[in-house]
Amino acid sequence: MLIPRLVFGCGHLTGGASSSESIMLLRRARAAGILHFDTAPSYGLGTAEGLVGSVLAADPLVVVTAKIGFERPSHPFLKTIARRTLRSVRGGPRAPSFYAPSAPGQDLPEAGCFDPAFMARSLEITRERLRRGTVDYLLLHESYASPPLPGTVAFLDEAIAQGHARQVGYANGALYDPALRAAVPPSWIAQSAIDPAMLLGPVDLPAAPTILHTLIKTDAWLRATDLRYKAAAAVTIDAFRTVAAAEAIAVLLPYCLAAGNLPGVKLIYTSSVPARLASILGAAEAIDAAQASGDIAATFRAAYASA
Repeated sequence: MLIPRLVFGCGHLTGGASSSESIMLLRRARAAGILHFDTAPSYGLGTAEGLVGSVLAADPLVVVTAKIGFERPSHPFLKTIARRTLRSVRGGPRAPSFYAPSAPGQDLPEAGCFDPAFMARSLEITRERLRRGTVDYLLLHESYASPPLPGTVAFLDEAIAQGHARQVGYANGALYDPALRAAVPPSWIAQSAIDPAMLLGPVDLPAAPTILHTLIKTDAWLRATDLRYKAAAAVTIDAFRTVAAAEAIAVLLPYCLAAGNLPGVKLIYTSSVPARLASILGAAEAIDAAQASGDIAATFRAAYASA
């Protein structure tokens, strides 16, 4: 099943002039059955948390990931207006170019700010904007320290003790790093980019919660660098045209592969375009209704082995 494994990434939500579109995205994701939403103070130029709070705060089934460690952008509403204006001049959003996430320990961006006083103030604002006294998952944003500093660990422990967070962990943009996972408490959540190897076969992961992102870009990178992967993807997409549109199957292929190879892991999907989100989630619903996720993964594995 795909929908229960999906986390809706809120990085593209923006307030101000784009509020109506962002609200449509949140409502469509929730209507499809997604129960987990991923936020951060910097998302949507600082407006995403407030949007999530306004739409989903009263929903008792929804789980929200919040983050600490980055400054909130100043003047967010002016920036959203400027970005919307620039988009109209360009004729629509530009397709992002693919970049491979950094391997563990290589070319890592500067880490977030994990000063306890800064984190305490940031968490207070986050709770206010999300309209939640307790956030479900509280993650250190762009955290690469292995192990984290004792003061950082103590802050997260206190957040749980005070009832401000249910679970804690780290989030970063690098490939999933087993060494970093092993350096943090076993109960912590690990959120990182998916390793391409995870789309090619089962990978043993700890029982602790794991959330992976960058699936679509990783899939695109594999198609460009692995001819067997490209051929197997084409065979699989063609085989399941009766379940959903080929374009949607292509987008959801890495999610089916990850779901099959990584039991229990959650997978982030995001979109800034309501029509595209509706199309992809509609296809995911169709795949779940046909119980076809496992068949898609099995078809790919067989095609890859024979390519």
